[in-house]
Amino acid sequence: MGLNGLTQAEVAETLHCSRSTVSQKCTGRIAFSVNEINELAELLHVSADVLLGRAPLEVK
Repeated sequence: MGLNGLTQAEVAETLHCSRSTVSQKCTGRIAFSVNEINELAELLHVSADVLLGRAPLEVK
């Protein structure tokens, strides 16, 4: 994944799923749930709108 220095294994731990499932979600084979998007937003310190492409990522 490489986002914010996180590995897919670390993201999987946060989302309570396997690394393989995270890989499939990142490639679009499986959709992220609303709860997972919220958890990722918190983990990455961005809004869910940024993850959904509705708002630009502001780099500080």
